[in-house]
Amino acid sequence: MRFIWLVLFLFILNGCGYKPSSNYAKSYIGDKIYANVEIFLNDPENAVVLKDALYKAIKTRFHINVAETRGDYAQVDISLSSLSFIPIQYDTNGYVIFYQTKVVLNTKLKVKDKTKFIQVYGLYNFPIEPNSILNDQLRYTAIYNSAQKALDSLLAKISIDGLIESQSRFSNDN
Repeated sequence: MRFIWLVLFLFILNGCGYKPSSNYAKSYIGDKIYANVEIFLNDPENAVVLKDALYKAIKTRFHINVAETRGDYAQVDISLSSLSFIPIQYDTNGYVIFYQTKVVLNTKLKVKDKTKFIQVYGLYNFPIEPNSILNDQLRYTAIYNSAQKALDSLLAKISIDGLIESQSRFSNDN
């Protein structure tokens, strides 16, 4: 009985014209994208974290391969605009027990002959033991997760651009 409901549900979604957002992004970008993350000499670890998050987001959200070299592929350039650790909750003794990490990314997306500048941000809240410090592992995890959320926002905006382009192609065909 569950199988019948599942088939019926999938049939209805397909009949409504539902497509995952990754389909729109893939049709807009293509099969490959060249990704470039600007490295800051005073804090190179953040560039590595951003690059890891970007590659993971491209592969898992869009199912697109990352090109090794610039070519006739779409291109995204990302730079870290700001990074902050904000205390958001204190215990009864005044020690910080919750932080919020905010990552703001400046991106430049070049697809075909169009260039678009997009600024996105990601927030990540995490607990910390009272009277302790932010160690490297906590810092890395917080930056990675907030960057992942910022990149999810970027990928959603790219999907919207793909949807708009696919609708304009559809209306021009008729």
